[in-house]
Amino acid sequence: MPDDIRNGWGAHALDANQQRNRYQNAIVSGCAVSDGANAMEVDVASGDAIVAGSKVPVSATTLTLSASNSDPRKDVLYIDSEGTPQVAEGHTAPAQPSGETRRDTYQPRPADLSATDAAVVAEVWVGGGVSDTASGDISDRRVFADIRVGDIVSDSHTTDERTTGKTVTPAPAADLTTFIPNYAGHVIDLAGREYTVSSTVTVPSPITIRNGTIKPDSNSSVSDFTSDWMMRTDPTSDHRRVEFENVTFGPRNAVTVAGIQFNNVAESRCTSCTFEDMWGNSLQVAGKNSSQNEWGTLRVADCQFNGCTLQVNADADYVMFVGCDISNQSTLTLAGENNTVASCHVSAGGTEDKIIITGNKNKIYATTINHTNRAIVATGCSRLHIDGVQSLISAAHAVYFDGVTNSTVDGLTVGRAGNSTTGDAVHLTDTTATCTRNVIRDVQADVYANDSPTTRDVVHETTGVSGNKIHDCTPQGGAGLTLNSTTTANNTSI
Repeated sequence: MPDDIRNGWGAHALDANQQRNRYQNAIVSGCAVSDGANAMEVDVASGDAIVAGSKVPVSATTLTLSASNSDPRKDVLYIDSEGTPQVAEGHTAPAQPSGETRRDTYQPRPADLSATDAAVVAEVWVGGGVSDTASGDISDRRVFADIRVGDIVSDSHTTDERTTGKTVTPAPAADLTTFIPNYAGHVIDLAGREYTVSSTVTVPSPITIRNGTIKPDSNSSVSDFTSDWMMRTDPTSDHRRVEFENVTFGPRNAVTVAGIQFNNVAESRCTSCTFEDMWGNSLQVAGKNSSQNEWGTLRVADCQFNGCTLQVNADADYVMFVGCDISNQSTLTLAGENNTVASCHVSAGGTEDKIIITGNKNKIYATTINHTNRAIVATGCSRLHIDGVQSLISAAHAVYFDGVTNSTVDGLTVGRAGNSTTGDAVHLTDTTATCTRNVIRDVQADVYANDSPTTRDVVHETTGVSGNKIHDCTPQGGAGLTLNSTTTANNTSI
């Protein structure tokens, strides 16, 4: 249909305000205005609106306009922040240009609503000295909230399924439980404010959420960390790009990311976020759509985890942790495949094993692990690659392989391996499955002389372990080396 905008129409402040605030105040559906049954009545249909950044339902309402004056005026009908239709009475003035009516005049002017949170639905021309209005006096002024922009494409890159749409900011007191699901395709900027959720937020996609704090409210089911999460994507449907940037998540279950499709998406991200005092699951990656062969990529970069459990489930692959600080009794479990930990710092006490690996083809690069029980524990998996890891002051073994095959430990540096009598730099055992065909290379361990060095080794193979290759491993400070050297399959060139 043709655009219903005419050159002769007057432009007013209301026009500019509607366009400037269209991503804070707009109509989602319905809310059409028609002439009422009685004199000076107009009917507003039911629907939904976004006012001050929050979605509100609108019930069908009949409004009565004030009696006319000797000069005409333009009344504005709008939805307020409670979802209630209201009338803003216009200014009375002689019509200009003279002899024109309705939207063909620039005088009288409608209320500008500059100080009102309002989603405008209509303008009504109230002629001078009239006793009623007609359908032709009603101008539809609804601006809808379904604005989108296209995907980002450059000459040198393929189409990137980035978050599309405009940036929106919730009202200061908004409950994100109901706000976030309405903004697929948008950037939600929290503007440095703290927001709460009253129950689990179903996160749509694509979407970016950034720059603020999200915590459970005092009455919500997620505040006591029993069974639910503050935010989750839907594992039953495929998702596109989901991004969290510079968000601080409050106590307990924070985010579970699931169902992101591998084949058609750019990388989803969690960047520069802080997970505070969780003492439980802060970030879980889980639950790909069963129709997909691969899980989608997720990059977790420059994030701070304090007292948290990070869980990459068995059906979650291609997750990367880069430059993260995982501290204060936090742990990371990699049960999926092809996941990577790079340039991270893992520290701060407790009796926990820090990085636990049960999935194949996982990689740990250039990461420091301090003040821990066992730094890296791998069980029943294969094709791991551990390169450039530094472990300082571990209470037990720095790297513990049980039933691991076809894996590599390269460039491991261990300071004070073991505060007990059982701590080796690398410990190979087969209590769960055969531990064989591993390459242990360039391991340097420093075990102090007063720490029972005769029971701690740079590399220790338990009885029955065979077929591993040990190269260029350097005992220091009295540390020893225990290998099943009688097994000819071992290459023990030290």
